Amino acid sequence: MDYFITVKFEDNTLGYCFSCQDNTLKVGDFVVCDTTRGLEIGKISKEPQEMSKYKLKFELKPILKKADEGDIKLYKLNKIKAAEYGKIFMDEEKKLNLGMKLLSTELMLDQSKVVFSYVSDQRVDFRDLLKNLIVKIKCKIELRQVAARDRAQKIGGIGPCGLITCCSLFLREFEGITTSMIKNQMLSGNTSKLSGLCDKLLCCLKFENEGYSQAKKDFPPLKSEVYVEGVKYLVAGYNVFSKVIKLKNNLEGELYLPLNEVKTLIKNQAKLEKKDKINSNDEK
Repeated sequence: MDYFITVKFEDNTLGYCFSCQDNTLKVGDFVVCDTTRGLEIGKISKEPQEMSKYKLKFELKPILKKADEGDIKLYKLNKIKAAEYGKIFMDEEKKLNLGMKLLSTELMLDQSKVVFSYVSDQRVDFRDLLKNLIVKIKCKIELRQVAARDRAQKIGGIGPCGLITCCSLFLREFEGITTSMIKNQMLSGNTSKLSGLCDKLLCCLKFENEGYSQAKKDFPPLKSEVYVEGVKYLVAGYNVFSKVIKLKNNLEGELYLPLNEVKTLIKNQAKLEKKDKINSNDEK
């Protein structure tokens, strides 16, 4: 029977799913995985589950085997070599002054490839750097520029809500987040207060946007007319959670009324206008 299992890799807070046929693997076991980058060792974070329960759209790569003593020894050796390669990278980058900040250096288990992940404020022409690295590092080299959101995902941290960042827990793909979502959720236009650790707009703006859109359907549009004891007010704002509507009249000031009461006032006003219209037609 086929199973899927969740594995975490060092310096990465996200768990990744792999296929396997061994349901005896336990949380904490080290396994050799065939990843998109090559052979890597990771630690099991969730026990095997039947493949019928797998609901994600990503194609699963396999777990090759449970890591033995030789694999673990090579894994530790690779960490030392990766640190040495990282120093070479920083030395060569400094000579060329490319403005690259090294984020991590990862050497594949079979030492066939080393991956340098870096951040930069601009697009980098690293051809000269790559030529210099090839002379000193005798394996395939991959230079990977990490975007701001991916960097936050890799490092992790606590968001402004006080919880672990969503990108560290479960987010795998970053969808477009726009300022129109701020307007839809009636938030302040100060984007600095709505930005996460990556200095990009908070991912929760995307999660909550559809909920706001649905909730707002129950509210009258802004600037709608509402008559309270014969005085005309305009809908100036509302709170979708407390279901309280802010009404404004330049002379009378502001009123805060429950949604149900405002809906009743609008309904009664519509009936009154309809009755007046019928009476007007009868008179004609």
